Amino acid sequence: MKNGVVTHLASYVARKRGDVRDKESWALKDEQLALWEADRRVWSDEVPLNADLAASLPLIPVIDDRLVTATTDGHALYFDARFSATLDTASRRYLQAHLLWHCAFGYLLPDDPEHALWHLAWDHEINSLLLQQGYALPSSSVLFFAKVTRPANEVYDWLLTHPALEQELPTDRLWQECLTSPSSRHARRDADFRLGTVDRRLTESWRAHTRMLANDYRCTQHLPIPIAKRLRDL
Repeated sequence: MKNGVVTHLASYVARKRGDVRDKESWALKDEQLALWEADRRVWSDEVPLNADLAASLPLIPVIDDRLVTATTDGHALYFDARFSATLDTASRRYLQAHLLWHCAFGYLLPDDPEHALWHLAWDHEINSLLLQQGYALPSSSVLFFAKVTRPANEVYDWLLTHPALEQELPTDRLWQECLTSPSSRHARRDADFRLGTVDRRLTESWRAHTRMLANDYRCTQHLPIPIAKRLRDL
């Protein structure tokens, strides 16, 4: 799962060397990148399964109005450095872990045009898992208490009759939502924000990778039994 890691990071370094026009932007991006990388080092001891998942996903800080918060295309994790700077440590670690598990579950490519519903269902299942890993979820996180621990496909069916979906707003963005260019000609666009190809081969590759890691951590304190059971069904 490490294909493309060197390419993404080399591109980031090369652009930084070649573009010195906006020193404040580069300083902010470097500052926030260091924090996200430090969070991964914490996981090496506290949540090693997440650290192993993260090893396949380079971190790319950007300043781009198409993104606003953070997203993943299964090849890298992209986050807007301006948004990241508003987060406290717990919220930042939660967001990175949330994006990791989008990849781990293969939750990158919606099964039908109702991608907004799938995003809510996916976020619910991922956040239920993060609770079991001990994360404190931000108050804005998507979580339906009537369906805690239920899989995304079941939650999706339930959401079809939900009376107030407009109140549910995911923090992260699906990669498809970042393809539309901002209408303003003054909008910020970052050359490092380059989404890759997302297809079934990629999502299946991630699921296979996650099953392998789950088997490695089976019967250890780092893989709670409910999570282990769910990953067997990937």
